[in-house]
Amino acid sequence: LPALERQVVVDVCSVSAIAVDVKLRATGQAAGTGQARALLAALLTIFGNIDHFPLRVRPHTVRRHLSSWDEFTRRLATHYALAAAPSALTLLFSLNITGGIPELLVSALAGLYGALLEPVRVGLLLGADGGPAEFLVALRDGWADLGRKVVLLPSLFLYRVSSAVSEVLALLTLSPIYIQRHTRGIYASEVPVSAGDGLEDGLGLLVAGIVGLSGCVSKPYRGALHHGPSGLAKGLVQGVLCVLRPPIGVFDLLTKSCEGLTNSSILGSRRHARQQQPFALHPDRLVTPFNEEESRAYALLSLCSSRATAGRTEFFQHAHPVELRSGNHIERRVVLVTTLRVAYGRLDPLELIFEVPLERMARVELHEPYTHIIVWTWTEIKVLSDVGTSAVPNVVMERHIHGSRPSQLRAAKDHLLLLANQEDGAHLRRT
Repeated sequence: LPALERQVVVDVCSVSAIAVDVKLRATGQAAGTGQARALLAALLTIFGNIDHFPLRVRPHTVRRHLSSWDEFTRRLATHYALAAAPSALTLLFSLNITGGIPELLVSALAGLYGALLEPVRVGLLLGADGGPAEFLVALRDGWADLGRKVVLLPSLFLYRVSSAVSEVLALLTLSPIYIQRHTRGIYASEVPVSAGDGLEDGLGLLVAGIVGLSGCVSKPYRGALHHGPSGLAKGLVQGVLCVLRPPIGVFDLLTKSCEGLTNSSILGSRRHARQQQPFALHPDRLVTPFNEEESRAYALLSLCSSRATAGRTEFFQHAHPVELRSGNHIERRVVLVTTLRVAYGRLDPLELIFEVPLERMARVELHEPYTHIIVWTWTEIKVLSDVGTSAVPNVVMERHIHGSRPSQLRAAKDHLLLLANQEDGAHLRRT
């Protein structure tokens, strides 16, 4: 018997719309050798770094009797090809090297609408019954959002362009090790969350770029020492290309500063209030009854940096309440101690004052009239950490934990003293 041919019969077929927001990162590395590899690496670097690319394909309905699978797939392929074709221009302007202009324009128009037209719409919708008050609230929120975008959108544009230009310049150094290290620094998984953090990271990369200028001398010397005349020639080329590293450091400084500014709590996404405080996790990992006081203190971790954990699991240890009186007003604060850090902050509203990793605790003191604990901590000077020496420069920072009740400060001081001395409770009982 002849084999039966598989057939598909379609009368009506509806394909839903497709909406995808694409984010891409490319390392600038490519397989292969010679000029083809260099060209492919350059294309990956330029076209492979996108912060936001909105890919939209409209819905499609096939209303025709089709009994051929080939005809059906051809029609679908033609539809998607035609529908996605206009996205090619959007892709071009969504590249980081062009600044991602479409997204910024949409955000700017939304900000203008919220500041100028939304208050009018709210006022007209509600009329005289509560309309004026709602109009003023919408007007205030709209102009506040527009003010944030006036700073946020240029910062986003500078971040994208400077990071892309920095990556292209790094690619021109023709040093695979440097390219990988530079990409890890620019597109690190731990992003700066404030302008200060971004400036600190950027200064570190700038110093690394300035130090890299020494390759103008070291690379020809090492090439001649290990490979003779051919190594000298190769080293001279690599040494000349090292002059690109200080300009790369300048772009890195601009990139990290803008990245920290865009991720800051003032300009970044708004923090929504929790419906319930988080459950405090203890080192024994046993389920315990919900404790509201512990959970309120534990919520302070949501404002802390994730750099202190370095992939380690963090558990709640103790929360020392601290009351600070100012006239008739009493402000509730807390000293939160976890298995990895000490955090000090306000509870209402939730605000982090400072945090210190446990291994950075140096000394703790409490003197009369018992109004504040003095905490000395080791702080790494990150700007000088990449100079190339084996030693890591540090300075001692003095921090204060203020309070109005000596008993609370003594309890917190005794616990912090153990952490600073890195000793057990026996030492505390002897003192």
